[in-house]
Amino acid sequence: MPSDPQALVVEGLRCEGFASPAVTDIEQPRLGWTLRSDRSGARQTAYQIQAATRQDALDQPDLWDSGRVESDQQIEVVYEGQSLQPFTTVYWRVQVWDENGQSLGWSETAQWKTALRGGSWSGDWIGTGEPTPATPEAFYEERPNPLLRKGFAVRGGLKSAWAHVCGLGYHELRLNGQKVGDHVLDPAWTQYGKRAFYSSYDVTASLQEGDNALGIMLGNGWWNPLPMTLFSSFNLREALTLGEPCAILELRLEYADGSVETVSTDETWRVGKGPILRNNIYLGEVYDARQEQPGWDASGFDDANWQPATRTPNTEHPTTLQSQPLPPIKVRESRAAQSVTEQAPGTYVVDFGQNLAGFATLRIQAPAGTQVTARFGELLEPDGSLNVQTSCACQIRKGVCQGGPGAPETADQRDVYICKGEGVEEYTPRFTWHGFRYMEITGLPHAPKAEDFTAHWLNSAVERVGEFESSDPLLKDIEHLSMAALFSNMFSVQSDCPHRERLGYGADIAATTEFAMMNLDMAQFYTKGTQDFADDQNAEGGMPETAPYMGIEVLGFGNGSGPVGWGIAHAVLQRDLFRYYGAERVVREQWDATRRYTEFLRAQAPECVIETCISDHESVAPLPRSLTATAHHWYQADTTAWAAEILGKDEDARAYRAWADQIRDAFNARFLDRETGQYDTGTQACQAFALYFGLVPEELEEKAYGLLLKDIEKCDGHLSTGIYGTKYMLDVLSQRGDAELAYRIVTAKGYPGYAYMLEHGATTLWESWKNEQHGSSHNHPMFGSVVEWFFKHLAGLAPAEDAIGFDQAVVCPNFVSGLSFARARHRSVRGEYAVGWTRDGERVRVEVQIPTNTQALVWLPGQDAWTEMEAGRQTFETTVGWPL
Repeated sequence: MPSDPQALVVEGLRCEGFASPAVTDIEQPRLGWTLRSDRSGARQTAYQIQAATRQDALDQPDLWDSGRVESDQQIEVVYEGQSLQPFTTVYWRVQVWDENGQSLGWSETAQWKTALRGGSWSGDWIGTGEPTPATPEAFYEERPNPLLRKGFAVRGGLKSAWAHVCGLGYHELRLNGQKVGDHVLDPAWTQYGKRAFYSSYDVTASLQEGDNALGIMLGNGWWNPLPMTLFSSFNLREALTLGEPCAILELRLEYADGSVETVSTDETWRVGKGPILRNNIYLGEVYDARQEQPGWDASGFDDANWQPATRTPNTEHPTTLQSQPLPPIKVRESRAAQSVTEQAPGTYVVDFGQNLAGFATLRIQAPAGTQVTARFGELLEPDGSLNVQTSCACQIRKGVCQGGPGAPETADQRDVYICKGEGVEEYTPRFTWHGFRYMEITGLPHAPKAEDFTAHWLNSAVERVGEFESSDPLLKDIEHLSMAALFSNMFSVQSDCPHRERLGYGADIAATTEFAMMNLDMAQFYTKGTQDFADDQNAEGGMPETAPYMGIEVLGFGNGSGPVGWGIAHAVLQRDLFRYYGAERVVREQWDATRRYTEFLRAQAPECVIETCISDHESVAPLPRSLTATAHHWYQADTTAWAAEILGKDEDARAYRAWADQIRDAFNARFLDRETGQYDTGTQACQAFALYFGLVPEELEEKAYGLLLKDIEKCDGHLSTGIYGTKYMLDVLSQRGDAELAYRIVTAKGYPGYAYMLEHGATTLWESWKNEQHGSSHNHPMFGSVVEWFFKHLAGLAPAEDAIGFDQAVVCPNFVSGLSFARARHRSVRGEYAVGWTRDGERVRVEVQIPTNTQALVWLPGQDAWTEMEAGRQTFETTVGWPL
């Protein structure tokens, strides 16, 4: 396509959110593209899509030619061509016409491949056939991980080869002695009773004519957890869908002569024992290098002493297999150790300089049988020894919680490596991960060096799409805390912490969706998260506290239904997915679950007020449980009405809007003092909840807001809020012209606050405002909503409330006196947004860029009206005195 900067250029073609080449098993995938032009006001008025089974057939496409479609739609364009069969490569391209009816012609060609669907697998689930341990204690004994292998031949003339594989709980696929791909901890965690994900790999280049061999290593993951009693109350084996490690694979070989051969899992595969003697997501791995079987995953290996694989019964594997719809977990960064200190004779503490989530590589030279133990933690004790108290599995610590029969007294994170005594040995875990900054090493026959250790930071490999910067280094430090905590808690589920719990708590997600979306492409990750909640919705319609559900339902409604402030994650995700990515299909697919949850809450609270909830978690002030629960009850009803409107369900929309109005009336009748404007106890959270959701009667808004300001003054300019109240209050202050005050709160020194964490050495956000050394986690992203505030209210960039895939933006910067500049950029599904301002004395220069095919409303302090802006770049200048 020509590169005329004034022309309307099509680029960034995507299928189901993935860049070319994409793999999907969705029958009618959603397509999208971005547009670029340096011409102000450029926009798309029509498009045409062509799709074919061969790239050279696109001029006369055999799958789909949409013809010219008069539309500005560039996202969520549903494929409407011929029905697609599995294993089809689809080549596609787009051309668009601009507002002048001009087109540059066709885009570059992109492609996606259709994977397996549903029951079309030719193979079976296979495993070792070994029975599940009969007693809790037996689960803690050595149980070597299964190795599965299959030798096969490849003829000459191979054209392409694709492997599709799922191994539970975790798997590593190997081919001809090498690992396939760069995924780790695959597949993503799901409610296995409903679905499991498989990965697809192009392995053509890894095959050779003649003999070849496939290997699959299996780990336990969430599929085969230990029977530990978490928090002395919850046993994962009583809540999760379980089974012994198993795998299913299909390798499809296509030859130039048109013939196809398939290698699939069945009883002809062989099963052996691996060197991983134990593996658990919380406790770590035990690896005996002496038990390795060199060449087991290559051709020519003698597997005569191995056993035949066993087909697993239908009741012992997931009901649905689905192509993994979100980015896999990968290594995002590797960090060398900063220092090694001998804390006691033979005990060494390694500092990696950053709290993170992942695992570490050890390089060791020691005699055969030497047992080296690595323990992990995020803090040190005052004497320099490792502090594991904040990272033990669900508080299983001596004198605090008991883990049940067979469980360790203190369930810390540790890996054990037993040397084979053959020169320098290198060990990296496969089927576990840890949350840590520090690693304690014992058992070495010599003093180690820093270069002997490398930490690997892992997370779901979402793309970075946003960045904020300003003249205040404190804000950069707060952003680092927030992003480091977020990355540490993205292991296919957005978790609360990467060590102690690792669970997808609804409130932690709901409080931080926009923080995440402004910085990262969360479209696929959060679509999966929305489905996680729906998958664990109970028969009555109640939503879980954590998704996947694992037994916790604190202050909820019972029978698997958690508190409303956690269940609303399902609604929050849908609204934000729609605003940021235009995800109408998600809203449509989730409609029944959304409606059922609203009806469930109505049945629990026919008078509208809900009395119980965890509330504003980790608040400094007393928790207003009923007020926050009822406000979120209103939000759920309002979202249901919104979803009905989006889907054209007019009667439902009217009914749920009326129900939301009833909740609003009941909220004010119960909690509002009309004389003073005070809600409930009048804390920052109480006032912020009411104002943020627009529940305050218009004539009382100033009173209610005035009481919020008084409580902030009472707290000496500090916040007293928890995870929801912090997000809501900063937004309310900024919306009402007090961004200066919000900035002072965010940057306030001392307890409680973000600076307080930094003053005490934090490198990630804490779970609590308090500096707890023996309780709360020091790696929680739930207070990261402050970074959303950086984007929206300091730089001043946000999607409009009624945006569809960020097609409309609101640009409303706040020139706070502590900053001389602030800038934000966000690469949306439609293209790049950028807002930046710089002040020189009282003069401020604001530069705004919005993508082609979008619009923005711009408001600057010191001006009286909004400015409508079309796509392109524009510079504004104004004069403002400080403080505002």
